[in-house]
Amino acid sequence: KTYSESLLDPEILIFDYSRMYISDNLHVAFQTLPYFKQTYGRAPKPWNDDDAEKFYVSASEINCKMSDNSITNKLDKHLIKLLAKICTGDLCPMQGVIGGTAAQEVIK
Repeated sequence: KTYSESLLDPEILIFDYSRMYISDNLHVAFQTLPYFKQTYGRAPKPWNDDDAEKFYVSASEINCKMSDNSITNKLDKHLIKLLAKICTGDLCPMQGVIGGTAAQEVIK
């Protein structure tokens, strides 16, 4: 299957059986991000409720355009809005250093 076909009709791998809809919702949310940037000329503003609502509406539209009319029957409004609110966050350099060091120690 080509990449373009997979975007419209994905074979979702479920990694958490207690929250099976998360993978579908994340697929739709990550499809919405470039659409939002193209439509509004920018990414959603951090912790902006208006942008989060616009993002959710766009995600709902994209979900309906997918094959079989939707990727998921249960679009999680909280998850989609949360992704919209945090997708443009900055990572401070100190957090990167501490995170990298902690990850290295875990691998040891």
